[in-house]
Amino acid sequence: EIYADYAVLPLWDTITSLGFNLTWLDNDQATFVCNGIEYKISISEKTLTKSSGNENYLICAPGNGHFVCEVKNGTLMVDDNTIKCLFQTFLDYPIRISTDHNENVIIIEKQ
Repeated sequence: EIYADYAVLPLWDTITSLGFNLTWLDNDQATFVCNGIEYKISISEKTLTKSSGNENYLICAPGNGHFVCEVKNGTLMVDDNTIKCLFQTFLDYPIRISTDHNENVIIIEKQ
């Protein structure tokens, strides 16, 4: 979903498009490894945590005026600023997200 100044993206599609493999534990939870650390996603709880911890990294990024973290049709949807902050700050995997409004496309790439 692309809006004038932000976008809302499916979290697991974003993770897999960056080359990470999701391992589904059940219909609600999946894990993936980034920089040697395993992370767990829970759709129903709307969380992304280290597998060994409980601190939720899906939080509103500073200055983010459009925080979105919601379940829509069984998919965890998150705004682009939150995803960028998640990868740059918590996962130490810097990414760039840009929107091509003319083509209605989101481009996500590792920096």
